[in-house]
Amino acid sequence: MPSQRPALPVVVLATLAAAACLGGCLSGPALQPDIVGTGELATAPPSASSEPPAAGLPRLDRSCDPSQGLGCAAGPQRPAYTIGPLDQVGILVWGRPDLGSQFQVESSGGVRATEVRQDGTLDLPFLDPLPVLGRTIQEVRHMVELAYTEFLGSETVVAAQVVRCRSTRILVEGKLRRPGVYSLCPDLLTVGELIAVAGGFDEKADESRGTLLREGAPFHLNYSRPDLQASDILLRDGDIVRFPAEGERLVYVFGEVQNQGAYPIPAEGMDLLEALAAASGYNVVTARTRKFYLVRPEDPGDPTIFELDLGQIIGGPTIVLRDGDRIFVPPTSLANWNRFWRLVLPTSVYATTSRELVR
Repeated sequence: MPSQRPALPVVVLATLAAAACLGGCLSGPALQPDIVGTGELATAPPSASSEPPAAGLPRLDRSCDPSQGLGCAAGPQRPAYTIGPLDQVGILVWGRPDLGSQFQVESSGGVRATEVRQDGTLDLPFLDPLPVLGRTIQEVRHMVELAYTEFLGSETVVAAQVVRCRSTRILVEGKLRRPGVYSLCPDLLTVGELIAVAGGFDEKADESRGTLLREGAPFHLNYSRPDLQASDILLRDGDIVRFPAEGERLVYVFGEVQNQGAYPIPAEGMDLLEALAAASGYNVVTARTRKFYLVRPEDPGDPTIFELDLGQIIGGPTIVLRDGDRIFVPPTSLANWNRFWRLVLPTSVYATTSRELVR
């Protein structure tokens, strides 16, 4: 029988080719610098704008077709909430209190609920774990109904509700009355609903200069303009919403830093190294410090991108930041490579391939 071992180099080469193709997907934004080095930073004109508007972000659908009659009175179409790990779901089986959810939730008036496990499954009496991750509460109700009908051998009626939402994290910062961490829920899906839950604005808030930070990209929220419908913007897990005080200026730091976010520029100013320090520094293992970027939005449609070297900045002139500046620290090639293997191959397969390569 001919040996199959010569096929291994082909597999390895194919895998390496895939890594090269996917590497760009793991490295963050693809930025083409306009200026390399710090020479032009001192003479660049003042920034006339901050972050781009959030007009293109998904929002509630308020369109209404009069031909649909009473359907127009139902209000905007809300996307269905999908279940995630640590959410608490209440399952009630009519006539069978021994089935469905069994644990009472504190401060819920006696409501019983079941917590979704980290692997996205739901454990109910006499049933195998049910995969509910990413499903709506109506889909979960239908799944449980079918499972109990099969188990009991007779038609079963089930009621289901989301009791507590804990699978997502939305951070609210700045001049709101109750800043903090919140979770998306069926009744908390938009910027407007988040602001209401957070107690609304305090008297010092600048409602026209809010920021939604999504996956490292800042978007402008002008809540003082009802026609812009900023309140209808749909939120996502990991979003950061911030409304500064009047006159406050912001700089954004994201990428391979310890704490991504928007940071206020103090009255005495802030330089680039101070901004990195505010973000708790860069990741010494994954950050590419010899080629990172400062994006200065002098023109909203055509920002200026500076390619910088941290070593030159430490020993060179101070780079004073301006309102709306964005600092992006990309990952190293090795960090991209490690992330690729973690995504594509389990550890055991990777170890087996490594042993084959050295034989």
